[in-house]
Amino acid sequence: MRLTDQIDVANQLLAKIDIPMLPKEAMQLQKLFNDKEIPNPQEVKRLVALNPVLAGELISLANILSTAHQNAAPITDLDTAIYRLGYNQLKHFLFSMCIKKQLDNSQIQGLSVHSQNIAIIASEIARLTPFATVGEAFLLGLIHDIGAFALMRIDSNFAQTFIGKQVDYYSSPRQEYAHYGTTHSAFGYAIATKWELPVRFCRAILLQHEASPERIKEEKLRSWVALIGMAHALLFELRHKPYLKEEYERLLKNSQAVLKIDDEKLKAVRVRVSDMLH
Repeated sequence: MRLTDQIDVANQLLAKIDIPMLPKEAMQLQKLFNDKEIPNPQEVKRLVALNPVLAGELISLANILSTAHQNAAPITDLDTAIYRLGYNQLKHFLFSMCIKKQLDNSQIQGLSVHSQNIAIIASEIARLTPFATVGEAFLLGLIHDIGAFALMRIDSNFAQTFIGKQVDYYSSPRQEYAHYGTTHSAFGYAIATKWELPVRFCRAILLQHEASPERIKEEKLRSWVALIGMAHALLFELRHKPYLKEEYERLLKNSQAVLKIDDEKLKAVRVRVSDMLH
């Protein structure tokens, strides 16, 4: 099951279907942040304010992510939301909110909620590791299953079973490969590459189901893969506890070893995540 073969097949199949287009707002923001390493805050605010839905999503996100850490009053305006999220991480959060539009329109039942939950949990875990910012972790969590869009368009039955197979974290990609000759992770890598996302995001999407993450040589990439794995393990505890399998224990153990998060800190994350998602 070579990754290069999976990517080749994914690209061949993508050529036959309409892949999800990057939302217009995301392309504008991507250009703005690419043209200037530190864009004018007022220019960013003006672009966001042009889209009331995007502005509202950003304010809502700022409230969610600050719930477990600050006792401040609820955020109701764009300036406070930008300040609370942190300007240096804003591009990741803004891009995430643009991508969320794609997820909300997905025909895969539960994909949007699942992706948002993983994003929230990943952002909490990121506070305990030096290898990902909260913004990077949130974006990675939101887009990690973007390849499911492509498989859904190739096989309508895929949409009906995808979320339910999430607990089979290591074995489900093998089933996809046997059926399609590729996986949703390879599709995700291909789509993220076409969207010109940073290379590490693309590679983390591709390797997210790696059963032995310690074999990944690049330390930061290895940590990002473990970050997504741990986020899934914690979500499984919250949402699928009666259906947990041996793969869950292995997933949590692998992720915890790579991220070097001890049991006490992990317990604190569990509490915060439970408060945020209930």
